[in-house]
Amino acid sequence: KHMGTPLDLEKAEIALADAREELAKATVGLRQAEIALEHVQMRSPIDGIVLERLVNPDETTHNDQIVIKLGALETVLMAAKVTEEKIYSMQLGLSAEISFPAFPAETFQGKVFKIDPNIDPVTRTFTSYVEINNPDFRLKPGLSGFARIHRTAKDVPAVPSVAIINPSGDRASVFVVDNSGHANLRKVGLGIVVNAMTEVTGGLKEGEKVVTVGQLYLQENDKVHSTSKSNIAK
Repeated sequence: KHMGTPLDLEKAEIALADAREELAKATVGLRQAEIALEHVQMRSPIDGIVLERLVNPDETTHNDQIVIKLGALETVLMAAKVTEEKIYSMQLGLSAEISFPAFPAETFQGKVFKIDPNIDPVTRTFTSYVEINNPDFRLKPGLSGFARIHRTAKDVPAVPSVAIINPSGDRASVFVVDNSGHANLRKVGLGIVVNAMTEVTGGLKEGEKVVTVGQLYLQENDKVHSTSKSNIAK
């Protein structure tokens, strides 16, 4: 039978004492952690309601881990798809009327809050975000619906939509006929479109004449002949 030396016994007693000391420290640390856990509070940086819980009770977490998703639902945003033909007439602040299959007998009022300038390459549509008041929290994330955006306007300068060259880009322009009957290309700002008339937000004055037929074949300062009234209207 192997017997240890006095030196081995002394080393073992020292190791045992160290282990007991570490155990005592760990026990104190555990108790302190338990006390701290009893008083811990999770505070949200915003006022809102819980949308989703991402961890289960007693599950171990780590720093910077998202455990709960919160949302402020007093107002909600609806992502409305807009076709290429209509996107250039969209403007921030336009009013909208929204309906949801979940509330078939009701309509909700909103306004255009944001317009995404990027087109979806698959659907060829743009996304306009409509802000809707939701004071009673009945509108939940994920609901589908239909938005009718009111693009009507009164007492604004407008020209026939056919007169506009490059209407969907930032180089929209028209040929303006001067007093001598010559056509000059002029860049214009565009607004909403209603009944084949497009609002002009800049670049033209009331009463100026624009070319509505054959303008794609014109060159700067070409002579034109007026066959009908195509003045900027108000």
